[in-house]
Amino acid sequence: MPVKSHVQIPASILEPFATKHIDKYNGSVFCVYKVYRMNINNEIDTISPKEANKLYGYYSDYYENYIEKYEKAFGEAKQKLIKNVGIGNTFSLTACDIRSIKDYIELSMFRNPNFARQISLNMILRQFFQGTDQDLSIDSFNKGKQILDNEYKDYFVTACFNRTQKNFIIPQNSFYFVVGKNKMIMRIVLPISPKIAILFQHKDDTFFKGNAICNLCIDDDDIIDYFNSCAIAQEFGLEKDPSFMYVYAQKEKDLSCYNVADIVAQAKKTCK
Repeated sequence: MPVKSHVQIPASILEPFATKHIDKYNGSVFCVYKVYRMNINNEIDTISPKEANKLYGYYSDYYENYIEKYEKAFGEAKQKLIKNVGIGNTFSLTACDIRSIKDYIELSMFRNPNFARQISLNMILRQFFQGTDQDLSIDSFNKGKQILDNEYKDYFVTACFNRTQKNFIIPQNSFYFVVGKNKMIMRIVLPISPKIAILFQHKDDTFFKGNAICNLCIDDDDIIDYFNSCAIAQEFGLEKDPSFMYVYAQKEKDLSCYNVADIVAQAKKTCK
């Protein structure tokens, strides 16, 4: 029986960004947890993590359960980080934890609605698959994992702690790319709370400190602004339905300080 599916970012990823809000309905007062979200027009509203980014029957039951397996494994690794990463702390994740993080990032690539549309244009894949475009995309993830593993074989998992007054924001795509000092090196950033982000980075990256979770502290507001601007530029610069385009944050001011049009325009200018 079809259920409401989270198209890209699951509720468990958004929950650390949620805060208490007071709602009123039929004369009653309710305390609910909500996140702030901003669309391509710079309009900001609030929504429950459980209701954000949801469509009825977007994935079939089979692939919904398939995705849930990877989300659960990643959630366990994510909670380790949120619980243990603190100022001065260094500890190693298990090989299973690192595999779960990589799988989640790779799966997120295939959950992009535009990617699903592109996959559906492959006549060979479409010929042998009878389901929807979005189910085909997830099915392709299972077949394409080895290709992605080879593509990112020189990348390692680490984390950083945001010690500034600003917060990380998170795109609906879950992760985004940041260019390193060596412009040939791309760092993948996956925020898991307003103050903690997972970094999936190349072994030659200047942040790299071995195959362990190291508390890489950011004390510069400009760096957080740069990271957040990359999240906005990539989320709203993608070719996908605007109804799937959002960035999320813990506080309204975390979003209102950015102008989507200006950031996207600057990103396109830089890429030329």
